[in-house]
Amino acid sequence: MNDCETAIDEVRHQEFKSMNMNMDAYMEAEPTDEAVCLWYSDIGQRIPALRKMLGQMGYPSATRSLLGWLDSYFEQCENFPPGKFPNQEYVKVLIQEFVFYRAVEKNLQKMTTSQELQLLEELCHYLQENSKLATIHNIFDGLFGNSGHPLKDVDEQRRLAMMRLVSMAISIGCKVVLDCTAVWMYNQDCSSHSINLADAVMTDFCELVSGLKDTIQRVAQTSPTFTHHLLTALMSHYNTYQSTSQPIKLIPPAQLDIVTDWIIEHPTVCLRHALPGKPPSRIPSFYIHASYKASSHDPSSSGPVPGLLWQSVLSPLILDANRSQIQKTLDKRFSVHDYSLLFSKLHLGILQAFVTTSDAKATTSKGKARAGALSLSDIESVIMLTVHTIQDNKISRDAVQIAVERIAQLLQVSIATGMLNTTKEKVIPLCKELPSNDLLTLILHEKLPS
Repeated sequence: MNDCETAIDEVRHQEFKSMNMNMDAYMEAEPTDEAVCLWYSDIGQRIPALRKMLGQMGYPSATRSLLGWLDSYFEQCENFPPGKFPNQEYVKVLIQEFVFYRAVEKNLQKMTTSQELQLLEELCHYLQENSKLATIHNIFDGLFGNSGHPLKDVDEQRRLAMMRLVSMAISIGCKVVLDCTAVWMYNQDCSSHSINLADAVMTDFCELVSGLKDTIQRVAQTSPTFTHHLLTALMSHYNTYQSTSQPIKLIPPAQLDIVTDWIIEHPTVCLRHALPGKPPSRIPSFYIHASYKASSHDPSSSGPVPGLLWQSVLSPLILDANRSQIQKTLDKRFSVHDYSLLFSKLHLGILQAFVTTSDAKATTSKGKARAGALSLSDIESVIMLTVHTIQDNKISRDAVQIAVERIAQLLQVSIATGMLNTTKEKVIPLCKELPSNDLLTLILHEKLPS
């Protein structure tokens, strides 16, 4: 860090200290019985004074001061259940008026482009300076979380701001913002909000702006957890069932190129749920997520793996059946042959990930084995889609054999590495639906651990 940056940080520190002292003065006015009344308990009565003080500060000083106050608020709310933090509505009002909008007299005005850029820089810096993990995630959720209901105007403003914040974090390698976004996506449970975020990020960095490949490639190293959830949301986006003739939408080649590089260079990025240790815990949330179900984050969840398998196995069938149509839609940088090779690379990356993560058969404190990478339902779904795609399209024998051999290789490696979360005996009946293949027959009948 150079002298100029050090001086700027020192000025910011002094500003935060001064403004927080002013905030404390407002909060401590007309003190009540401190033994029974926490500092936030009567915030409703103090809102007019807080608004007046923040309004007089102007932007960005008001936002900086409010962030410092939110830090204290969330730190003292750690033991409250999700969505049950005290005086939430008042906190939402302050965030709305002094973070994402400007309060001008009695009206709210949207930020200008320059104000939004300044805000994003402030948020990046603020989160990097804060060392308490739970507080950081709660602040992030307070700023960008939502209740799961249809987006309102203010939520749309926040959604766009969050997308730009994540893009900035990717560009400058800001790990703390990406890690916070990973928790946010985990809490969202592949909702439309997290899927839209993943789609926007990949489209911006892989397709709309040239020369950013190296930037997006570094994400897997900067924040493997964010990359894992990004992949999970991305697979949900492209693997929405289309029709029997084209059951999934293939990942565009520019995005596929990045995805395969992530998996080849960092094999465990798609299997973090199967690594030794406890599954991620749910950090208390400022918002109640209406779509959340207690069972949706079972540690046996397969993350992005099922979606990656669908893309890997079905791609030779879809490319063969729709070659001329797909060629017309491809970027000039890619031919159908290049596209096909990328899917072969993806398949290799998945196999490599199984091998690299083979030690994931670690046991928990209760002595139960951690879940593998592939469940019986994962295998059943990819086989079903393969069979339907073959039946409903004119596909060459070579393409069919490639698809079936990929299933066979996935089974072989997952069995050998302990990544199969079921027994081979349960898989054999499912495979009878597939076209005959020598490699598949050999694997299903050879003596491997099951």
